[in-house]
Amino acid sequence: MNPDTDDLSLQDLCEVIATLTDLHEGPEGVETLVRIVYENQPIAPRDVARKMGLPIPLVSAIRREFEKEGWMLRKGGMVLSPEAEAKARTLWGKARFEHASEAVEPEQGPSDFLDRIVQLRPSAERSLDQSHATRKTLVNRANHFIEEGLIQGKRVLFLGDDDLTSLATLQLLREKRGKEALGSCEVTVLELDERLVELIKSIGERERFPIRVEKVDLREKLPQGLAGQFDFFFTDPPYTPAGAELF
Repeated sequence: MNPDTDDLSLQDLCEVIATLTDLHEGPEGVETLVRIVYENQPIAPRDVARKMGLPIPLVSAIRREFEKEGWMLRKGGMVLSPEAEAKARTLWGKARFEHASEAVEPEQGPSDFLDRIVQLRPSAERSLDQSHATRKTLVNRANHFIEEGLIQGKRVLFLGDDDLTSLATLQLLREKRGKEALGSCEVTVLELDERLVELIKSIGERERFPIRVEKVDLREKLPQGLAGQFDFFFTDPPYTPAGAELF
């Protein structure tokens, strides 16, 4: 790898390359490209371009910059160098092809965990416009977050979580991508319902999830120090007119 950039984090290098290639999508777009290569290597530039909706010449230009830095190689397509792959693993955990054929290692599988948290959810509080999502929806949400790289290595905010989507996501992340990916993220939940605050906190501590939860009334301003501190946020907004007015 290039000694001048060897100490850079993946995020920092993505910022450099986004500037060099003038990528409209910015560092996040470059990071997405790296993740696609990591998940699908070896992969042809045209396939990366198709997945991202970018021109092939632009993908090739980004690849050349990564090759200059020693982060990518050409072996039947685009692949990460061993050093870059190690950094990607620290950030994103196991690649898709690795976990696809592996058995679940922990004694408690994801289905057991999800069944349990669905049963533990307090009854919906109508005065707070709560309405529980189905177990299938929890799984679909979590899988989407993980497959799109929205959780791994990110600071994530859940605005309200009566569905316990945060817990479902972290459990599936651990099962699918391993402890490396789980340890790379930081999750914050802001919730008004004291029952949910205590439940999420209790399960998070027991499972050693990287999650913190605060009791917050979202009709007020965000607590000081939280604004601008997150890479991704999720909310399932209330379905009533009064609830929608919060946004």
